[in-house]
Amino acid sequence: MNYEVDSATYTFVISEELHESTEKEYFCFGLQPVFKLDICKNFGMELRLKLIEYTQKTYDSFINREKKTCNFEVGFKPENWMIGFYLRL
Repeated sequence: MNYEVDSATYTFVISEELHESTEKEYFCFGLQPVFKLDICKNFGMELRLKLIEYTQKTYDSFINREKKTCNFEVGFKPENWMIGFYLRL
């Protein structure tokens, strides 16, 4: 006997089907500004700031298959910043 969580009522329901893996598909679109600093001719540092991102779930094999959620996020939070180095060959 298998149990699943009903996301509408937050209760457990008995299920005959065992879900060993789930599949999810998303469509994502975003803008991300990048600032580059050339330290020398072929080497530099860059800073990426997250600006705008739109995500829409197109498929979910586990939860209600007709429920397609979307998310829109705007922000410059420091936890979204990426600092990196690059090398031109």
